[in-house]
Amino acid sequence: MQDIDAFLKELKRVVVVRSHAELGRPYETAIMPAIKKLKAEIQKQYIAEEMLAKKREQAIINTAPPEVLQDLDEFLGDCSDNHIFLQQQMAVIAEMRLVYLYKSYEIELKKILLDAYPAEVAALEALEEQINFLRLKRINLKKIPGYRATNELRIIVNNIKHATKLNARAKAIPEFQTSEAVVYQNGTDFYKRIEPLVNQYIEGISEKVFNSLS
Repeated sequence: MQDIDAFLKELKRVVVVRSHAELGRPYETAIMPAIKKLKAEIQKQYIAEEMLAKKREQAIINTAPPEVLQDLDEFLGDCSDNHIFLQQQMAVIAEMRLVYLYKSYEIELKKILLDAYPAEVAALEALEEQINFLRLKRINLKKIPGYRATNELRIIVNNIKHATKLNARAKAIPEFQTSEAVVYQNGTDFYKRIEPLVNQYIEGISEKVFNSLS
């Protein structure tokens, strides 16, 4: 009987505990070709702008007709517009990477709770309800490693959903302290810092949930 109980407990551990979480990895893998392509396009725009700027300088030295300078200015304007457009696409990728990571966390949390307490949590859709349920199980989420990073992710994702500019809470996060919006670089720096911590957090939650079953 003890052997059966031990077997069932180990089986439950396999189902509930996330030992090597990889939240965000599927999206990360999928977007790499797009990032590579956009970076190449941005580099082309830099080269084109530099070339046109040099031609304009030379045209001024050679006292070229006004219409030549006007054409060069239009081309430079087009390059600048294209460059801004490409940077905006890169920013969207950075934003969606963060949204995907947080959504993956929410989905995984619900799955852990369903695996552990199917009858009790089936009707708990809202994240706040799930967190309250964990409190009832005496699980203090704030003490689990990775909580702070996951909360920072929540703040940024909420900001992305509801505004184009960063609010005061978002700007308190190190990567965004000198920024007005999420761009590719600060979004990527933030993702690289918090992604392993969010995975550590969901692993820690799964361990706590499993231990609460004993």
